[in-house]
Amino acid sequence: MILYKFLNGDKTASAKYITDAFYDVNELKSLRQFYVTELREVSPEIVQAGINIEVGMYNEVDFINMAKIAQLTLEKWSDNTFLGTLVSVPEDENMEITSPTDPVEYGDDIEFEWTAVENASFYEIFVYPETKPVNYTSPTLTVINGPVSMKNTFLPGKLNFFFLVTMEDGSTKKSQVLSFESKAPVVNATPAAAATGVASPVNLEWDAVDGATDYSVYVVEATKDFIPNEFNKTTSNQLSIALGTGVKYKWMVMANIGNSSMVIVPSREFTVA
Repeated sequence: MILYKFLNGDKTASAKYITDAFYDVNELKSLRQFYVTELREVSPEIVQAGINIEVGMYNEVDFINMAKIAQLTLEKWSDNTFLGTLVSVPEDENMEITSPTDPVEYGDDIEFEWTAVENASFYEIFVYPETKPVNYTSPTLTVINGPVSMKNTFLPGKLNFFFLVTMEDGSTKKSQVLSFESKAPVVNATPAAAATGVASPVNLEWDAVDGATDYSVYVVEATKDFIPNEFNKTTSNQLSIALGTGVKYKWMVMANIGNSSMVIVPSREFTVA
């Protein structure tokens, strides 16, 4: 019977052994006895991490993903015979990482540069918004060496990143967590800020943004506030709108990307002739 064993960082406690297949009554008794006599107790850390699941049919990939998420070691056994370590708890590694440090605009390239770790087999780079948890099962990039770059598709805000380094001997190391800012793109738009003598209907136009499904365009008199739910939606990067003459207006554009949005044309004013 193939069994999987989850261990905490210092390997002093383990979760249940878990089989990857169904088994008959005799095998179940054998598994329970093995658990009682060999493991003694379940680690509280593992219970809190949600790893202490019931015996049953599971896929080895699922076990690997759970171990990575909970930062636990995962060993593979055949009854009492050790077959190998599938996931290991990474050691801390203070890497020399030189980029990124400066803010990166949406749509520009994020450049990753670092000093190679001796005897490294490959690197996994994890990039994620500061407000969200990291997904250890889905690295942003996997590379053999650097430097490497990727397009910034993250909405404006603070981003964290770190490296998981898999060594030639199969062990892993984790770098320090660093951060940089994702910025809204600089978008050219007309009419220009403080433009006067603008003819009606007014043609509002701006640079298209990669990944945007549509745009929300807000237009109000300059003395009024934008109303959150009152806007014009368009799938193109322009909008023609009839406005009263001799009146000063202000406008703003938000790019909608998936379930999120970002301001690409901050509030600016113009006066209709």
